[in-house]
Amino acid sequence: MPAEGTASAPSGARVLVTGATGFLGANLVRRLITRGVHVVVLVRSDASAWRLREVWDRVDVVRCDLMAAECAELGPRLGNLDVVYHLAARGVSRADHDMEMLQANIVGTYRALTIARTAGGARFVNMGSSGEYGQCNRATEDHPTRPTSVYGTSKACGSLLAEAFSRQHSLPVVILRPFAVYGPFEASHRLVPSSILAGLRGAPIEISSGEQTRDYIHVDDVVDAAEAAAFHPQAPGHIFNLCSGTSTTVKDVAHRIATFTGARSNVLVGTRPHIPGEMWTTSGDPDRARRVLEWSPRVPLDDGLRRTIAWFKERAAGFAEYMR
Repeated sequence: MPAEGTASAPSGARVLVTGATGFLGANLVRRLITRGVHVVVLVRSDASAWRLREVWDRVDVVRCDLMAAECAELGPRLGNLDVVYHLAARGVSRADHDMEMLQANIVGTYRALTIARTAGGARFVNMGSSGEYGQCNRATEDHPTRPTSVYGTSKACGSLLAEAFSRQHSLPVVILRPFAVYGPFEASHRLVPSSILAGLRGAPIEISSGEQTRDYIHVDDVVDAAEAAAFHPQAPGHIFNLCSGTSTTVKDVAHRIATFTGARSNVLVGTRPHIPGEMWTTSGDPDRARRVLEWSPRVPLDDGLRRTIAWFKERAAGFAEYMR
């Protein structure tokens, strides 16, 4: 549940979610359903919907690829929407190529903005990325955008496009920049789930040097902020960092998971290569979200890791993604 004072989605609101089948999208959709929100999900195909299979019959499914020209005409057919959450993006999967990222994260953002404008001028919540900043330490939202990857660059372009579209069409826009999000339904190759799965098997947890620092934030806190961004009256026109403000090394997180899984797994440092263009240090300042959205993260890292481990213990066997 959202922290006290944080705006939440009102029952009966009509909301469109792009990227609904992804890690953040699936967690957001599940929250909105519990609120009694009328949720419309935009998907390319049902094949990617494993995260939503238990709630698939509780949402309206629209099958359309944002890269397809007909998606630009979708808005009027959806009727009036209160909110468009734009979470669809390329670049999180290791299989995504640069041109796919650029097209999806820039052209796709433009198409989603057009849907919001033609569906009653819905509030547009754009899920950006801390990668827009590049290397940063306690970055505020006014920090220069100096991305170190094509993904970060494409997300920064998407944010600039959303701001320009807002000015041109008087569309209410909110931009969120989450930092290192973790929790249920995260892709298996990412640090936290891969370490948990190894730990639960009693297998070694393999990482790079592990000296990179990240600002970890539990997905429930990100969903709290997404609700506030969509329904708080002061949110439009702002960019908000979604973070704790605390830096933790990758190596520290891996060791905590090894301890919490109780499987006596060893953490093998230096057994994996660094990712090209990887940011060495990233952390943000959450003060603006606290002041404007009345949002602060509620889940401390140790509690969040334990909750995520418990979820994987109970649920992972039911999903092929985690059994590879």
